[in-house]
Amino acid sequence: MSLTIIDQSLAKAEEMMKKYAYNDAEIKIVKEAILCHSCKDKLPKTKEGKALATADAMAHMMTDFYLIMFFKRWLKAAKTYEEYRIWVLKKIERDFYTKMFYPEYRRKSKKRYEAIKTLFSVA
Repeated sequence: MSLTIIDQSLAKAEEMMKKYAYNDAEIKIVKEAILCHSCKDKLPKTKEGKALATADAMAHMMTDFYLIMFFKRWLKAAKTYEEYRIWVLKKIERDFYTKMFYPEYRRKSKKRYEAIKTLFSVA
Protein backbone atom coordinates (compact mmCIF):
# COMPACT_ATOMS: atom_id res chain seq x y z
CA MET A 1 0.00 0.00 0.00
CA SER A 2 1.36 3.38 -1.01
CA LEU A 3 1.45 6.18 1.54
CA THR A 4 -0.06 9.54 0.66
CA ILE A 5 2.00 12.73 0.84
CA ILE A 6 0.23 13.59 4.09
CA ASP A 7 0.99 10.16 5.56
CA GLN A 8 4.63 10.56 4.55
CA SER A 9 4.76 14.04 6.10
CA LEU A 10 3.23 12.81 9.35
CA ALA A 11 5.66 9.89 9.55
CA LYS A 12 8.68 12.09 8.78
CA ALA A 13 7.62 14.73 11.33
CA GLU A 14 7.22 12.07 14.03
CA GLU A 15 10.53 10.44 13.14
CA MET A 16 12.43 13.74 13.26
CA MET A 17 10.76 14.92 16.45
CA LYS A 18 11.44 11.64 18.25
CA LYS A 19 15.07 11.84 17.15
CA TYR A 20 15.34 15.25 18.82
CA ALA A 21 13.51 14.16 21.99
CA TYR A 22 10.17 15.91 21.53
CA ASN A 23 7.51 14.43 23.77
CA ASP A 24 4.30 12.74 22.56
CA ALA A 25 2.16 15.81 23.30
CA GLU A 26 4.40 18.05 21.18
CA ILE A 27 4.43 15.49 18.36
CA LYS A 28 0.63 15.30 18.48
CA ILE A 29 0.34 19.10 18.14
CA VAL A 30 2.63 19.16 15.11
CA LYS A 31 0.85 16.24 13.43
CA GLU A 32 -2.51 17.94 14.01
CA ALA A 33 -1.11 21.10 12.42
CA ILE A 34 0.05 19.15 9.38
CA LEU A 35 -3.31 17.40 9.02
CA CYS A 36 -5.29 20.64 9.14
CA HIS A 37 -2.96 23.05 7.32
CA SER A 38 -4.87 22.93 4.02
CA CYS A 39 -8.13 23.91 5.73
CA LYS A 40 -10.13 21.77 3.29
CA ASP A 41 -11.91 19.29 5.54
CA LYS A 42 -10.97 20.58 8.96
CA LEU A 43 -9.75 23.88 10.38
CA PRO A 44 -6.84 23.90 12.81
CA LYS A 45 -7.70 24.52 16.46
CA THR A 46 -4.24 24.98 17.94
CA LYS A 47 -2.10 28.10 17.66
CA GLU A 48 0.55 25.96 15.95
CA GLY A 49 -1.97 24.71 13.39
CA LYS A 50 -3.20 28.23 12.70
CA ALA A 51 0.37 29.46 12.33
CA LEU A 52 1.21 26.66 9.86
CA ALA A 53 -1.94 27.25 7.79
CA THR A 54 -1.24 30.99 7.69
CA ALA A 55 2.40 30.46 6.74
CA ASP A 56 1.38 28.04 3.98
CA ALA A 57 -1.13 30.53 2.58
CA MET A 58 1.45 33.31 2.74
CA ALA A 59 3.97 31.13 0.90
CA HIS A 60 1.44 30.73 -1.90
CA MET A 61 0.36 34.35 -1.94
CA MET A 62 3.70 36.13 -1.58
CA THR A 63 5.74 34.08 -4.05
CA ASP A 64 5.37 33.01 -7.67
CA PHE A 65 3.73 29.75 -6.50
CA TYR A 66 0.68 30.00 -8.81
CA LEU A 67 2.76 30.84 -11.90
CA ILE A 68 5.29 28.08 -11.22
CA MET A 69 2.48 25.55 -10.67
CA PHE A 70 1.09 26.48 -14.10
CA PHE A 71 4.35 26.65 -16.04
CA LYS A 72 5.68 23.41 -14.58
CA ARG A 73 2.28 21.73 -15.01
CA TRP A 74 2.41 20.45 -11.44
CA LEU A 75 -1.36 20.43 -11.05
CA LYS A 76 -2.23 17.21 -12.84
CA ALA A 77 -6.01 17.75 -12.51
CA ALA A 78 -5.91 20.90 -14.66
CA LYS A 79 -5.54 19.85 -18.28
CA THR A 80 -6.24 23.28 -19.77
CA TYR A 81 -5.49 26.87 -18.86
CA GLU A 82 -9.19 27.41 -18.15
CA GLU A 83 -9.26 24.54 -15.64
CA TYR A 84 -6.12 25.88 -13.98
CA ARG A 85 -7.52 29.42 -13.89
CA ILE A 86 -10.67 28.20 -12.12
CA TRP A 87 -8.58 26.19 -9.65
CA VAL A 88 -6.40 29.23 -8.84
CA LEU A 89 -9.39 31.50 -8.28
CA LYS A 90 -10.91 29.00 -5.82
CA LYS A 91 -7.58 28.35 -4.11
CA ILE A 92 -6.66 32.00 -3.58
CA GLU A 93 -10.04 32.56 -1.94
CA ARG A 94 -9.38 29.70 0.48
CA ASP A 95 -5.79 30.84 1.05
CA PHE A 96 -6.81 34.43 1.74
CA TYR A 97 -10.09 34.04 3.61
CA THR A 98 -9.89 30.62 5.27
CA LYS A 99 -6.21 29.79 5.82
CA MET A 100 -4.98 33.17 7.07
CA PHE A 101 -5.89 33.24 10.74
CA TYR A 102 -4.09 36.48 11.58
CA PRO A 103 -5.43 39.78 10.22
CA GLU A 104 -2.00 41.42 9.96
CA TYR A 105 -0.90 38.77 7.44
CA ARG A 106 -4.09 39.19 5.47
CA ARG A 107 -3.36 42.94 5.33
CA LYS A 108 0.25 42.29 4.26
CA SER A 109 -0.83 40.03 1.41
CA LYS A 110 -3.95 41.87 0.22
CA LYS A 111 -2.27 43.58 -2.76
CA ARG A 112 -0.78 40.28 -3.92
CA TYR A 113 -4.14 38.53 -3.48
CA GLU A 114 -5.83 41.22 -5.60
CA ALA A 115 -3.10 41.06 -8.27
CA ILE A 116 -3.28 37.26 -8.55
CA LYS A 117 -7.07 37.38 -8.64
CA THR A 118 -6.96 40.03 -11.38
CA LEU A 119 -4.38 38.10 -13.41
CA PHE A 120 -6.37 34.86 -13.35
CA SER A 121 -9.77 36.53 -13.79
CA VAL A 122 -8.91 37.28 -17.41
CA ALA A 123 -10.33 34.43 -19.49
